[in-house]
Amino acid sequence: MVITAGIAIWGLCQKQTYTNLLSQPEALNMLRVAEFPEALVPTMAEQALKELPESPIIIRATAMAEKDYLFSLNLQKVSVQQVYRGEGIEPGDEVQIALNTKFTINAQTIEGMVADEKIAELHFVNEMEEGKDYLIFLEKKIDPLDKREQQAIYRVVESVITPVFGYEERENKIVDVSKSISTYIDYELVKDNEFFVTSQKTLDGFMELKKQLLAQFPKS
Repeated sequence: MVITAGIAIWGLCQKQTYTNLLSQPEALNMLRVAEFPEALVPTMAEQALKELPESPIIIRATAMAEKDYLFSLNLQKVSVQQVYRGEGIEPGDEVQIALNTKFTINAQTIEGMVADEKIAELHFVNEMEEGKDYLIFLEKKIDPLDKREQQAIYRVVESVITPVFGYEERENKIVDVSKSISTYIDYELVKDNEFFVTSQKTLDGFMELKKQLLAQFPKS
């Protein structure tokens, strides 16, 4: 799924920097995240509804507490509750979900609008909450970085937004960025959100997308 608008982040950072930063309590509160721009919602939603249901593996899973922040990846453990599509993964399995997250220091956007920032590129969707059920679209099982790791790891499909949708509702706070030079805001302001969006219209688009996907893959 590709949208070639200025929402990609470019930056280089050593793994040790991520490890040190994210080992602190409530580390994400020290970072900034991007809100999704309203103008791109129709294209994003159209592509998501077309492509996500064709993902190789689709599951409903309950988020667990265990997380691990690695270079360009955010791992979170889940307990699989239901498998809608895919083989080799069963209800009752406990697996790690690899989210395509990036943590960048001294970042610069394509337009050069953001500098000297600590950024969490969460792809406009917040982390999963422990104990909550999520619809998750997966690409494939991947090899662990540590060969001693026994738990299976599955990577989410490539998508403009993180392809993870909660079956329960979360209150979403919208932070106005209309007078800002970018859509980046402090994570702490929206830490309870499910989605990071720039307007109510943008949120409505995300919620309609979520509604249609959950209707296709209901709990049973």
